[in-house]
Amino acid sequence: MRNTPKKTQTAAEFIDQEMEEYAKTAEALKVLNTAFEIEKLNLAGQYTPQITILETQKELTFEKISDFANENKIFLFGEKRSYDTKYGNFGFRLGHPRFSLAVKSTWDTVLKTLKEFLPQYVKVTEAPSKTKMMADIKLPALMQLLPALVVSVVQDDNFFIDVK
Repeated sequence: MRNTPKKTQTAAEFIDQEMEEYAKTAEALKVLNTAFEIEKLNLAGQYTPQITILETQKELTFEKISDFANENKIFLFGEKRSYDTKYGNFGFRLGHPRFSLAVKSTWDTVLKTLKEFLPQYVKVTEAPSKTKMMADIKLPALMQLLPALVVSVVQDDNFFIDVK
């Protein structure tokens, strides 16, 4: 809902009233957020040791089950890629396919070979370097070319309120 000045109020009175409301609301929010953060810290301090112990225990148990599954892969996963228990299941899932380089190969070598034989698999990206242009905006050569590029420098106004 938008508040607008009443006909009997001056613009200064209206702004003072709204700024007072804004400042009071901001202060109340700050107090509540501070209290909330303090309570979060107290709760975190209370539960952190137990959470740390349980996370460590979970990671160790995961590693044990993973090691067991890897050591008994043939026995456990002959027909299926997972093994069911009354507490859940575990197994192996295929990840996303990816390329793996041979031992003495590099991506530069792959790039050179692709450029020569299959250039359609090489990405070429060209784009204006806007950050460099902005850094060099005062250079005469760039200033003269901006109209031909149909580019101008703009800065948007960002509304703000600073509470005292």
